[in-house]
Amino acid sequence: MNYRTAPLLSAKEEAEEHRVAVFGPPPVNIFKELREEQGWSHDQLGRRALLSKQALIRVEQGTWANPLPTLVDYWVKHHGVNELTLLDNYEWFRNAQRRRHHKLFGFHINVAASSPIHPMRQIREPYNPSEVAKMLCVPQATIQYFERKWKQQKSVPKELCVALHDIGYTLNEVRCFEADYAAWRRYALSRREPHG
Repeated sequence: MNYRTAPLLSAKEEAEEHRVAVFGPPPVNIFKELREEQGWSHDQLGRRALLSKQALIRVEQGTWANPLPTLVDYWVKHHGVNELTLLDNYEWFRNAQRRRHHKLFGFHINVAASSPIHPMRQIREPYNPSEVAKMLCVPQATIQYFERKWKQQKSVPKELCVALHDIGYTLNEVRCFEADYAAWRRYALSRREPHG
């Protein structure tokens, strides 16, 4: 007899299956919906709205704090979309995306201050910075700068603290993460340069 077994899911795939079961399918950003309704690629919309492909992708991922005014103006002036509808739906998308990743880093944020590994990297594994940025709706550069420029980055970026709170961590837990980062940074500065 030949028994076929279902392929094993990675931790990321299992987490996404759980999110779909609990929260339903991923939310769709209104700016992505509008672009796809027109059948346009990012490049095609970028030429029309005078924006780069990368800027449009970031808007669709919700990693800007607010949608780009140029893009909002484009949809309002050329397609009659209500500005308030665009802004409200963008905010809804960011909130829905963060809710889908409730307590993404575990029940509590645990950081080892004496580890050679950066605290953000400790909590984000197995995800890479790009994946975390999309899940938290923060710029990827915020996470990368936080991890790579730890000598200059004296505290946890404010927008990351807000995102951590929005995904379900209490203000006290976020403050503890900030304190753990400060302790790790003092430790790292007193030792040789840590890994990542």
